[in-house]
Amino acid sequence: MRINRSDTLAGVPLVAVRDFLRRFHVLGWARDDLRHAFPTQWEALFEALRDEGYVRESEDRRDQYETTPKGGALTKALAGRPLRRATAEHALAGFIGRCGAVRDDPGFIYRVRRAILFGSMLTDAASVGDVDLAVAFAPKLANRDEHHRAVDEQIEDAKIAGRRFSNLVVELDYPRRRVEVFLKSHSHALQFTTMDDGVLKTAAQRVVYEDL
Repeated sequence: MRINRSDTLAGVPLVAVRDFLRRFHVLGWARDDLRHAFPTQWEALFEALRDEGYVRESEDRRDQYETTPKGGALTKALAGRPLRRATAEHALAGFIGRCGAVRDDPGFIYRVRRAILFGSMLTDAASVGDVDLAVAFAPKLANRDEHHRAVDEQIEDAKIAGRRFSNLVVELDYPRRRVEVFLKSHSHALQFTTMDDGVLKTAAQRVVYEDL
């Protein structure tokens, strides 16, 4: 998904709305958070966010709000010009090719199990927002102990090479993240999400790679 810097919601730049929702995407937010961020426009913005389906009231916490799948898509949106379809198709073909390379490279201990394309690429438009992909990864090694040893080895090699990890979660995810970085290959056209992203419940989609 891409947005223009000139786009607005209730008179507020959509880029600023996106940045607000990004900040509170995980923990949720209260009206006071919105009032603090947009002192003169928060009431109209609140109504627009709710009425247009970007946010909903939390079921677990009173007076708290959370993003809907539509709001989650906005948090991932890039602000820039649309892509030519040919550029997007080239990026998608490159991604699919790299999925095969990951499968065949013993240096990667995760493989792509499935990749699903959704979003504007599935329309007939001459230009698209970006190449939206939900990607599922799986360990190459079926034996759990062998897989854990391989994870430990890659983490240790990274540390020897000078890499530092901010926390244990980031450290343990490093081998899978290596695959993700390779798949993206610095492409600004490719946008990845997970298979549990709520937007997949309503979006048109197509499997573009599968290795079951």
